[in-house]
Amino acid sequence: MSVNRDGRVILAGNFSGTFDFDPSAGVTNMTSIGVYDIFMASYNGNLLPTQAGFYNWSFSSGNSMSATQSFATALVEDSAGFIYLTGYFTGAGNVDMDPSSNTIAILDKAFVAKYDSHLAPSSLSFCNWAFGLGIGGTAYPYGIDADRNGMVYVTGILSYTTTGDFDPSSNTAQLQNPTGWDHVFAAKYDGTQLPA
Repeated sequence: MSVNRDGRVILAGNFSGTFDFDPSAGVTNMTSIGVYDIFMASYNGNLLPTQAGFYNWSFSSGNSMSATQSFATALVEDSAGFIYLTGYFTGAGNVDMDPSSNTIAILDKAFVAKYDSHLAPSSLSFCNWAFGLGIGGTAYPYGIDADRNGMVYVTGILSYTTTGDFDPSSNTAQLQNPTGWDHVFAAKYDGTQLPA
């Protein structure tokens, strides 16, 4: 969860089945397409949940392939109103992180994504970028932060014996877990740039 100086509240997590994300008399149902889907929702924290205008927007991302589960584990909103979301997937296939008519499909199982909180999810510019951490299902990001210069910091756990590329560009930044026991990782990205 993130709360900015204007009282806007951003929530992210996962859900299953059909859920109404508008607690007022309005109804905004979303239905998961996987076992669990990621959701993000925006609310006006200056109003009561029952008041019109409390709910701003919401979207979900998932994959309908068998046993796919999607988890949003952490988010942060920077001083410019950009939201950085991280999490991971289990199961086969990819997940589209862009809720607009554009498609940004993540094949790797751990992800980082950037959104513009000033826009609606249907806007083509809502999702700035998203990328996978390139670990093939053994990286679990649990923390994310951003500074005033747009730098993004991601932390989490590398499980099992694995080597993966944490650089989404054509360069490589290999991290290795040689023992099979859980290892902590930390990565820094320039959120003002495109991943590729």
